[in-house]
Order: sequence, then C-alpha cells, then structure tokens
Amino acid sequence: MTHRIRDVSLGGDAYRVVRVYDVDDRTSRLYVYPSETPGEQPGVPYELSEDALHQWVVDELNDPTDGDTDWSKYLSLMDAGKPV
Repeated sequence: MTHRIRDVSLGGDAYRVVRVYDVDDRTSRLYVYPSETPGEQPGVPYELSEDALHQWVVDELNDPTDGDTDWSKYLSLMDAGKPV
C-alpha cells in the first residue's frame, strides 16, 4: 500500500514523500517524487511503524477511511504494543 507522508518544498520546488508498505512481508520503503505544488493536508505520520503501521494498513484495506484518521489510536499502539 502506498501512502503520502508529507509534501515538502525545497529550493522552490515541490516534492511528495511517500511510503510503500508491503503487508505480506511487513517491509516499507520511502520515495520522494517531484510534484506540482505541495499539499496543505498532513499525510500518514512518519513515526507510525512496525505493528502500528501494519494495523493501520490492514484497517485501511478492509475499510478505507474517507476523511480524517484518528492517528492517536494507532500511535498509542507503539507504546502499548497491542492491536487496536
């Protein structure tokens, strides 16, 4: 699953930072792509990782959200270490 981390502007040029997460082997990679203009909305928190990231991806694949996500629900897993 590919998701946006954030849009940034460097030296007057806009870029999009995305993470690609493989749900089967639980690996992720970051990519930076040029974009026309940086977006205003924040993306998926970069600090979301490991089991918390996996849980969010599984939840999104099963029931995609249309609006804002309560990231605290997933970020709290990073401390608790248990499923949502």
